Amino acid sequence: MGSERLYRRLSPVQLYDISGLETWLADMAEKGYFFYEFGWLFWQFTKGAPKTVRYRLEPAGKDDDYPDVEQRQLYMERGWHYIATIRKLYHVFMAEDAAAPELHTDPRIQSYTLNNLNRQMKAFMILFAVIFTLIAGTIVRTAARGSFVSDYILNANAFVFPFLVLWLLLGGLQIVYAARMIKLKKRLRAGIPFEHHKSYKHGMAARIMELTLCCVLVAVWIANLTVDSGLSLNSGRFDDIKPLSELSADIPVLRLSEIEQSADFGADYGSIVSLVGDTYWRGYTLLVPVQYSISQHGGIKDGGNVNMTTYYYRPAFDFLTKPLFDELVKMYCGMNGANKNYEVLDPEALEGAVYAQNLDGQQLVAYKGNQIFVAWYQGDEDLTEKLPLIAEILGG
Repeated sequence: MGSERLYRRLSPVQLYDISGLETWLADMAEKGYFFYEFGWLFWQFTKGAPKTVRYRLEPAGKDDDYPDVEQRQLYMERGWHYIATIRKLYHVFMAEDAAAPELHTDPRIQSYTLNNLNRQMKAFMILFAVIFTLIAGTIVRTAARGSFVSDYILNANAFVFPFLVLWLLLGGLQIVYAARMIKLKKRLRAGIPFEHHKSYKHGMAARIMELTLCCVLVAVWIANLTVDSGLSLNSGRFDDIKPLSELSADIPVLRLSEIEQSADFGADYGSIVSLVGDTYWRGYTLLVPVQYSISQHGGIKDGGNVNMTTYYYRPAFDFLTKPLFDELVKMYCGMNGANKNYEVLDPEALEGAVYAQNLDGQQLVAYKGNQIFVAWYQGDEDLTEKLPLIAEILGG
């Protein structure tokens, strides 16, 4: 071909739609674009004077990179010229002579040429079923061991859900294509001739959906690899720790100075303050896009350190709030057997709250609306007495 320019196009129909592809290639020739070869995704054309031609896609054998010499010679004598082979699926022939006889005159014999296509479609369906089973099995196992909320709501593994749904939709399209191929074989075996010309406009919608699903699947997969996996005790990838003074987000913040009532408390006291200061982290996941962790430090004059870390979660959907609250209660209030006190509270201005005290300090988990607030406090004040303050900052 030399340095002749190639023009790349996406087909408007699926690769298994033989008559749709034949019609589309003929329409392209009438516009001056002649099929040259098939790339990984795009059909490649050369440009010339528009003319009316016919294309035929002959199903290839499973090991055929191109038709044998005898087949090419026979077809050429009948006016059909070999153009290219597509993924060992089809040998493409073109006839410029409108009087050139069809390659097949017996539909029953032609039906046997579709066997390799059927094998490839069955192989894909088996692959689809295996991948679907693996993904679904992972979800079931996670639910069985009790970490479903932590893995799939709080953390970035929630990407498995859109991936599973998209994969299911893509597999559904393949089932439709397979059903059409089975129907075609039955028609040929019944002696009904193959229809080489058909409108491919209706197939364009399915083709666009297929390409869109593939693109979204890739995007979801990439997002799963790159997005932060969120704030939790069992896994977490955070933005860089930043000074609390730089926090500009409109989120509730419980100040350590609001907790401490002692006149001897000071934000500048304590050995930890000089090392790290007050900081915050921001996390993100698909189903819990708003996550913040705030660490504050201070101390009692001539006394010990006072520290508090608070977590704030706002799920993407309101119905996720309660299961996420229950999971956080397990994580923060029931994480070991050293609890001195574990109490389910009934605050008026909050929809739920649980308090625990152990050797590591006091933990309080509360929620209102779609907001969940967690406080981990190491000091002498009683967190349960601060419930009205927490309700106030949550808008209660």
